[in-house]
This record gives sequence, structure tokens and C-alpha cells, in this order.
Amino acid sequence: MRDECLISERLQRLEKSGMLFLMYIMGYEFEPGAKLQSADLPRVDLTGVDVRGADLSFANLQGANLSGANLTWTNLKGADLRGANLTGAHLTFVRLTDANLESQNLEGVDLSGAEMTGANLNGTNLRGANLKGAILEGVDFSGAEMTGTNLTGANLRGANLKRANLEGVDFSGANLFGADLSDANLIFAVLDGANLASADLRGAKVRGVDLSSTDPTSTTMPNGYLHL
Repeated sequence: MRDECLISERLQRLEKSGMLFLMYIMGYEFEPGAKLQSADLPRVDLTGVDVRGADLSFANLQGANLSGANLTWTNLKGADLRGANLTGAHLTFVRLTDANLESQNLEGVDLSGAEMTGANLNGTNLRGANLKGAILEGVDFSGAEMTGTNLTGANLRGANLKRANLEGVDFSGANLFGADLSDANLIFAVLDGANLASADLRGAKVRGVDLSSTDPTSTTMPNGYLHL
């Protein structure tokens, strides 16, 4: 039984190395700073690969295995990452502008300092993720699971958080100007020093939330009242 497991493991390593060699023959080099714009790489296995600072803008990475990969400072602008495995991936300061991460599992992932303007995270699982200081303008978080997520100092200007589960989320110092928080679950969320100007909180659950230190200028409150 042990010999069979060892053989299976070796075959898997050979299969992966063979795939990477084939990718190399096709002109794809997976290394820090690699130029892989618009690469068509669905279901590719890049487990643990170091592509720090690489340019994967507009790449097709649907169903790719990127678990444990180092994607720090990588440019994934416009990339399609639906169904990709990002478990344990290093994503600090990654660029995901206009990327498609719909229904992705990003539980506990460190995305601090990430640039994600206009990205699609509809229905994504971000439970316990770290998005401290991230640029999230216009991001679609509608219906996302974000319990306990760290969004301190994040820029969420114009973000769509409609129906998102934001229970216990830390929004301290975050910019939520014009954000849509309607019907969101904000129970016990922390909003110390957050900018809620022109935000929409209609129908939101705000039990245990202290809004006294926020900027509520022109904010639509949970009861539909416009705070002037």
C-alpha cells in the first residue's frame, strides 16, 4: 500500500513537471516578474509556484490550482479566476482590478494592500479575510460572506455590499462613501471613524453597531430616513 502511494505521488509530480515543461515550450515561463498577459491557462496546476510581480493581466485562470502560490504584487487585472483554488496563496498587494472572482472561496486569505477596483466578488466567501488598506472602489460584494473580515482603512467608495453578511466586520477608518449596504447584515460591525457619507443602509441590520463616530452626511439610514 505504501509503495502504491509513493508511485502515485511520483506520477503526480511528473505530471505537474510535464505540464510546466509544456507551458515553457509554449512560451509561458512561471517565475517572478514573468510576462504572461492574456495567457490561456484554464485548470493549470501552479501549486506553490513563485510568480511575484508577474504580469497575468487578462489571463484565463478558470479552475486553475494556485494553492500556495506566491502572487505578491502580481498583476491580475481583468483576469478570470472563477473556480480557481487560491488556498494558502500569497496575495498581499496583488492587483485584481476588474478581475472576476465570483463565488470564489477566499476564506482567511490575506489581501492586505490589494488593488481590486471594479472586481466582481459577487457571492464570494471572504470569512475572516484580511483586506486592511485595500483599494475596493466599486467592487461588487453583493451577497458575499464576510463575517469577521478586516476592512480597516480600506477604500470601499461606491462598493456594492447589498445583502452581504458583514457580521463583526471591522470597518474602522474605512471609506464607505456612496456604498450600497442595503439589506446587509452589519450586526456588531465596527465602524469607528468610517466615512458613511451618501451610503445606503436601508433595511440593514445594525444591532450592536455604534454610528456615533462615523460621518453620516446624506446617508440613508436603515429605516429609510435620509440623514442630512
